[in-house]
Amino acid sequence: MDEKLKNNEKKVMLVEDAKSGKLKAVTNMDKDGNIQTTDPTQQNMANMLNVNTNDSFIEAFFKKMLEQADNPAHSGLSNTVGKVFIMTESVFNKLVKINFPADELEKYRIDPAAELKARQGQNPKVQQGGGDTTSQSTFQPMDVSKIDRADLERKGIKPEAIEPHLKAMSYGHKSNGLIEMNPEMVPGGMRIPTKGRISLEEQPDGSIKAIPRYYQEKPNLDAPLRGILLDDEAKANLTTTGNAGKVIELELTPGKKEPCYVTLDKQTNGLEVLPVNQIGPIDKIKGIELSEGQKLDFAAGRKVLVEGMTSRSGTKFDGYVQINASDKKFDFTYDGLDRNRYAQENKEIRQQKKAEGQETKKEVSQGEKQKEVFILKNCWGLNWTKNRSNRWKREKPLM
Repeated sequence: MDEKLKNNEKKVMLVEDAKSGKLKAVTNMDKDGNIQTTDPTQQNMANMLNVNTNDSFIEAFFKKMLEQADNPAHSGLSNTVGKVFIMTESVFNKLVKINFPADELEKYRIDPAAELKARQGQNPKVQQGGGDTTSQSTFQPMDVSKIDRADLERKGIKPEAIEPHLKAMSYGHKSNGLIEMNPEMVPGGMRIPTKGRISLEEQPDGSIKAIPRYYQEKPNLDAPLRGILLDDEAKANLTTTGNAGKVIELELTPGKKEPCYVTLDKQTNGLEVLPVNQIGPIDKIKGIELSEGQKLDFAAGRKVLVEGMTSRSGTKFDGYVQINASDKKFDFTYDGLDRNRYAQENKEIRQQKKAEGQETKKEVSQGEKQKEVFILKNCWGLNWTKNRSNRWKREKPLM
């Protein structure tokens, strides 16, 4: 197995301050997702947090980041975190020597929402961007140790380039960002440098292959898509919103048409297709039961207004929701909506949550005061006398 893909290699997290743009390395994180940082230098490597061994804390951090996006003033993060990057120690050591160039660093940028879903093992078949899923079934991640390395080599994909994206990719997602590739035009022949997003696909023999979606300079809406030419309505919708806005019959297999959702991948400028039969019934979104009319609109691929939804932080909001075939999730947009509609209600919700948090801290503190101090009977081979133990409890030095 490639050393760079070993699960036990230390991974570090870098964060960018949204205001100053300054890059920092995370050294510690508590159970509530609060972080401590230092300068990203080789001298500080030993103090950096190993994100492999702190899954529950990492999840709390991502939740807090998403809360920050909804309510910047109430997230609890001491600094406004912008971009987040995760990479192995070996990759960090390479980048730190060249002062973290933006184009190289971008390869290791992660999407907090996608990363959170991947860590929680949610079903990728269309996720609601707010923690709820359209299906209650558990999706089993692919075993990334079965990735066909020879296939990677032919496609010019470096294992270390996809390493930061593997967790999300194992759950059916594409890589969050564009990845540099150098594929062979013909076996053993000339290679052409390019870039694109990559997903994983399990093969009949049990192996896993990387499936590239190559970058193109601009969308080509006039070319046949799975054997079908797009009509003017679909092209207009894709140009203005990035979504076809309706179900389109496509030939996923020659001679057989199948209803599909179509979305423009804004990173690759390519069109992505999601068969309608892969979507379970959508009855509820972020706490709101949908009407029969809304359900029909979703099924038809249209944008739907849903009012009174509840965000991860517990606050209320309205939004237009639509299926995104490219990233297999729901897109939320807010054009023309009153973002202050629930201002007073949300203020009361935040105050209540803050009060509940303070009460919990108080209870924990009182419980800790009741605990007795535990004194070791020996330390480093030396027995503690009763006198030394009493002096320890009085917090006096044992010199």
